[in-house]
Amino acid sequence: MKNSGGNPALKMESCKINNQGIKLVTKPMDPRNGKSIADGIANDANAIFSDLICAKIEHIVTNRVNQRFALLSSRISLENSKNFDIVKIIMQAEERMKRLVRQNMMRSNKTLRRNVHAHNARRVSRDPVRGKRQFDEEKFHLFLNSFNFSRADSLMLDYSMITSPSLTSRGIELQTSGEVFQSGHTTPFGAGPIFLPRVPNPSQMLQIVVSDFVPNSLMFHGHRIGLFDTRIDWTTPQFGPVMRTTCDLSTGSLFCIGDLFPALREMLPDRNIAFAFTTLKAPAVIVQPEEKGGIHFSLLGLIRLISDRNEPIGEMEIRIEALMKMKLTPKSVKGKVTIEEIQFTSRSPRILLQEELDDAGFLSREILQRMVNDILRQGIPIPIHPLFKLVKPKLTLFSRSMLLETNFLLNEHIIAQLTAETLVA
Repeated sequence: MKNSGGNPALKMESCKINNQGIKLVTKPMDPRNGKSIADGIANDANAIFSDLICAKIEHIVTNRVNQRFALLSSRISLENSKNFDIVKIIMQAEERMKRLVRQNMMRSNKTLRRNVHAHNARRVSRDPVRGKRQFDEEKFHLFLNSFNFSRADSLMLDYSMITSPSLTSRGIELQTSGEVFQSGHTTPFGAGPIFLPRVPNPSQMLQIVVSDFVPNSLMFHGHRIGLFDTRIDWTTPQFGPVMRTTCDLSTGSLFCIGDLFPALREMLPDRNIAFAFTTLKAPAVIVQPEEKGGIHFSLLGLIRLISDRNEPIGEMEIRIEALMKMKLTPKSVKGKVTIEEIQFTSRSPRILLQEELDDAGFLSREILQRMVNDILRQGIPIPIHPLFKLVKPKLTLFSRSMLLETNFLLNEHIIAQLTAETLVA
């Protein structure tokens, strides 16, 4: 089942220990009743043992595992999703909880001491049981209002469960959110319908269908905060010598930006040039089956040309259509694009001639392809709980979704920590 925060929660429906190996050894008793007493105890030994063990298991599940899961936020930052230490997060949450309780108790005690004289002066009679209950409720609400896992101004991954798990003929099925979002902002679109395969893969433990809503929510909010803004200039490795208006053997490169834009070279000879890129709208990722082209990536952006004296030179829009090949890791899906089409539109026609821009697309393909791959270097997170470690996942493309089939490992160390009496980092 899931708790109110969208995290897993365990519920013990029944518990029974089937153990016929208990043997009762007794000291000599009165022969008149000793055998009947010993036989009675022996008959109840399994039930007594079962009650003891089941009570211990229920205590561990309810008071340790579920309470610790309840302390976890079902939303984690993309930065932390790569190295998510669940034990450390729970320990920090427990420490915050203890600190808040201590602070609230101190605050409440000061308030009580300050008001005790007024209460005595008014001689207002009160029910002591009701007063303690009200005090405990107020302390609890103060704690809830102060507890906040959100991180401002960062992109978050929501891996909370949308519905409780269901048991079907194909196995255990559950739905998770998978949305990437910015704190305080909503995603203005949702996911289309997605479905698990009708027939499960018997050779894989886990099948995950990821909607292309996941990468597109990342693209939308990444665009909002300028995540994809990038700069290529004369200090950029591999491209530095190219980012000049004039080039020859003495500059270390026989080809440079000035060859693409002759008008720029004539106006600003022998200068270093920087390309500052920003998206004009959110890039889009459309997933289709391989026979229909696979994963399509489109981008509309703006490139500002800046001189080595930090002077603005001109601007041009850029539209890119590309195909994307995916590489799977245990925690994310990473894409690498091959550009299919490039189109430049000048916003500064006096220095960036449209005729020159029309010819520049093919020659600048390598630079732009690197720029786009830099945008995708973050990867698309796989919205699965951090307790699972995927083992050699395989990818199949569907219409507007991706199927990941994989085996998985559970982190035994973390599970042992979650059930232990005391957490150890």
